[in-house]
Amino acid sequence: MICGRNGLALTDTQRDTLRAYGELLSLWNRRLNLISRRDEEDLWFAHILHCLTPWFFLRLPRDATVLDLGTGGGLPGVPLAILRSDLTVVLLDSVKKKSAALQEIVGALGLTNAAVRTGRVEDRSFRQTFRCEIVIARAVAALSDLIRWSRPLLRNGHGARSLAGDVRSGTLIAMKGGDLEGEIRQARIKSGDVPIEVIDLNFEGSHETGLVDKKIVLAALA
Repeated sequence: MICGRNGLALTDTQRDTLRAYGELLSLWNRRLNLISRRDEEDLWFAHILHCLTPWFFLRLPRDATVLDLGTGGGLPGVPLAILRSDLTVVLLDSVKKKSAALQEIVGALGLTNAAVRTGRVEDRSFRQTFRCEIVIARAVAALSDLIRWSRPLLRNGHGARSLAGDVRSGTLIAMKGGDLEGEIRQARIKSGDVPIEVIDLNFEGSHETGLVDKKIVLAALA
């Protein structure tokens, strides 16, 4: 399995739960547009495996609170919650129907470390009451917007990642694809030249998955 070949060992329980999540996501996607319909046939590579690949390269701090901003059908937050039971993963989406479906999925999977919330990250009430160590987002918005939304939510830390791959408190992790040069340049202009690092998703088996143009962007915000 690609995960094992890249140093991410999954238990039998985690594999079974990821498989069950994929089945539930497909089921609910027939009622709601939780993921792209064109990607549904390639659910494992296009979505679930993609959401596991950051953890080939990065390690999150133990017992951290992680916000999945604009989670939709629970990507990447649900796979992360399955992988790391010590984390508290908050799944935020502004669409009530999606949040309701995701609550059903989380309940069916028995993920006690995942919490679903409905709302917009821009709302003042959310910004005033919510704090976390890490924000993660997948295909949600421009990097400059993600930085602007995430900065007030992140607890003070030391930012970014060490050479060993340890992500510290105060970091935004954005999962993106394609040419990001212009987007990163604009983010630096608008956000005060924050430290930004890009990791290409080049891993053993990456050409088998169709994820060769995908990237992880880390921004140290606190």
